[in-house]
Amino acid sequence: MAPLATSATAAATRVERPSISTTPLALPNLLLMSPGPSSPHPRVLAAAGSPLVGHMHPALLSAMDDVREWLKYVFQTRNRFTLGVSGSGHAAMEAAVNAVVAPGDVALVAINGMWGERMALLARRHGGDVRTIQAPLGEVFSLDDFARALEANPGVASVFVVHGESSTGTLQPLEGLGDLCHKHGALLVVDAICTAGGVPVLMDEWDIDVCYSGSQKCLSSLVSPSPFTMNERAREKLKSKAHQIQTYYFDMNVAGAFWAVDGKPNVYHHTSIGSNIMALREALALVVDEGLESVWHRHRSLADKLHAGIEELGLELFVKDPSLRLPTVTTIKVPEGVHWAQVTSYLMEKYNLEIAGGLGPTVGMVWRIGIMGNNARDANIALVLRALKDALHHVGFLPPPAHAAAPPPAHLVTVAPTEANYPCSAAPYPGVAASQTSGDGAAAAESVRPSKPIAASATADPGASAPTPAAAVSASVAVAAVVSAAKGVASSVASSVAASSTAAPIAVK
Repeated sequence: MAPLATSATAAATRVERPSISTTPLALPNLLLMSPGPSSPHPRVLAAAGSPLVGHMHPALLSAMDDVREWLKYVFQTRNRFTLGVSGSGHAAMEAAVNAVVAPGDVALVAINGMWGERMALLARRHGGDVRTIQAPLGEVFSLDDFARALEANPGVASVFVVHGESSTGTLQPLEGLGDLCHKHGALLVVDAICTAGGVPVLMDEWDIDVCYSGSQKCLSSLVSPSPFTMNERAREKLKSKAHQIQTYYFDMNVAGAFWAVDGKPNVYHHTSIGSNIMALREALALVVDEGLESVWHRHRSLADKLHAGIEELGLELFVKDPSLRLPTVTTIKVPEGVHWAQVTSYLMEKYNLEIAGGLGPTVGMVWRIGIMGNNARDANIALVLRALKDALHHVGFLPPPAHAAAPPPAHLVTVAPTEANYPCSAAPYPGVAASQTSGDGAAAAESVRPSKPIAASATADPGASAPTPAAAVSASVAVAAVVSAAKGVASSVASSVAASSTAAPIAVK
């Protein structure tokens, strides 16, 4: 075709074809043991590759219904207003602030790390009169701390608290806080980005008004949509400020209609990310299938194992009180004379293993290791400890080993779990009453456990039979093989295929 005739002036403003190579970009195949994202299960990756359909297609709307109901189970709530906010956890945080903070409202924010600071920032940007209470890094707040702050700040409309502060590794106790806030006429908003799906988040029992999380953390899905729920008390606040809402995208009034939270037909709000909704549905199916009690126990027991191994290496955990340590994110003090990045870089280069340094106020002070969702396995904890020991030898914190270290074992981050490293039954979670567990290990909170059978993600043919978990794993490994071949790491996929042929996938009920 003849080139388009242009004037000299027009030609001078045209953008030349970029010289950047158009060869498919290969990302490294990493074991993600940072505070997030975590490595998805192959069923989740396979679901993300589902055929695209329109955002109002019945099959996708049905998947959204499943997500909504299964999120109620994860949050342990019967809130009708439960959905996924399109975006990362920041989007869910913004939606929460937007829902309950009107200009001039007094908002009390508890700050003991970066995410409390971020809550305060957003509340100010939404016109809130922000008051704060502070705790030292690595420590949490008592009920008395909140009581004194509420007494000193009459008229507080909302209280914002981070359940799991990933910048410091603390787990904030929440029992009794909802009742205290309501006695003072305030709503309780909880950031559960690093806890929901990993440790107990008992929204109704703890009388939390608004709670949100991150899909890529303990649920091991893709980034977005972010879990979000609010009770009727918070909805009344949202409705009362409808005329003050300055943003459409984060207006939960219309987002709720899109997700059909009241049982009415879905109303278009925005074009959702269908692939990510399908991925989140599959991630939630895995949680429901295993059972929350088992999920909670798995994260706690592996965190205890990691903590013991870290102390055996001569390292110090940042959070001194074991009862206040966040099971899903472990923080380790960087020893004097060691630069944190020397260790993280060594682990990345030699082991394809990602852990993180500090964040916000803890930059340079700590390493952070995530034990989240699909990554919470015995084999991964063993690898992290072995690799960390090797790195500490490398940087001179530990004396040189007597023999040269053996090559690192191949880490399998995409194989189906086995009973040995991904148990489907466990003892009650510490702090959860024994009466909440029945004889077969199922949680008594199962009164809100979904009764709908868990089928594999909807296919393009509504009449097609649902694939078995093993078939889903095989399909995902086949997809991974194609991608990995382009990356030049087909050998690791071959290992995954071999492992998946013997590993027992979680049964679908």
